[in-house]
Amino acid sequence: MVSANQRTTNDALQNLTDGKLARAYGPVFGNGIRSGAYMLDLGAVKPVAVISSWSFNQKGNRGRQLVTLFGSDSLTHPGWDLKERSRFVPLGSIDTASLADASFYAASLQARPGRSLGNFRWIVWSVEPTTDLLENTALQELEVIVVP
Repeated sequence: MVSANQRTTNDALQNLTDGKLARAYGPVFGNGIRSGAYMLDLGAVKPVAVISSWSFNQKGNRGRQLVTLFGSDSLTHPGWDLKERSRFVPLGSIDTASLADASFYAASLQARPGRSLGNFRWIVWSVEPTTDLLENTALQELEVIVVP
């Protein structure tokens, strides 16, 4: 189940976990929204191996991903204060600005083979606007792979 800390427009949040990429905005945060965040509930604490996201380069300016990833092992919803270190662990940041121009972009944070990034129930993609007009990324899909 995916949720967002602020209102999104265009498509339903559930589209982020349907396994499909679309040439559309997706459930995007509006222009000017800073620190929008998407949170995925894994249902239970699990060893996380890979965290990935895909975006569509809508109008040539919505593909870039400027994301900071967080994990939480809270048994209940941990809230949205990502600075609360007793609830959230920062896992890493991704900026796809250096990638060649493409229709779709993919970004992943991966543990070494056979290892995990940690044990988490909740994974958060905290996104920042990527243009001078404060436009947000057209995310299309979010995925978490757990250690088998």
